[in-house]
Amino acid sequence: MEKLIIILIILVFGAAAVAPVIARNCRAVQIEKRDYYGLENEISCITKAAERNGCRGRLFDLLLAIRKAENGPPGFEFGVVAVKGTNLETQAAWAAATVIKNYRRFHLQGYEDYEEFIEFLGNVYCPPSIDHRGNINWVKNVRFWFKRFGEE
Repeated sequence: MEKLIIILIILVFGAAAVAPVIARNCRAVQIEKRDYYGLENEISCITKAAERNGCRGRLFDLLLAIRKAENGPPGFEFGVVAVKGTNLETQAAWAAATVIKNYRRFHLQGYEDYEEFIEFLGNVYCPPSIDHRGNINWVKNVRFWFKRFGEE
């Protein structure tokens, strides 16, 4: 009887330990399926940079919206021009940090609405004093993509 109990304990705890591995590798288990609108090859890198900077939830959707709106070439994927000779990972990290830092500023001023935050961020990301037309387009394009990523 003792041997049977020991075997059952081993089976139960062994199965519990192996289940996450099976779930991770099983094609039948889909964690989250969503449309990344052409960013599928970049999503892993963008996600890692976002996680390192605490950019989650709707702010992560905003980061993806910025990537789509900027649509920059290699080294300028997120439109960050402060640093030269960057790659996607660096661009994503700088953009994520910019989103987080400015969301905190925005939130401290008593605001919470994402639509207003996009305009607030647009004034930082693409200042109207430097490029008025670019600012209007940036805000419009980021809002468009933010809504698309939020539909999931």
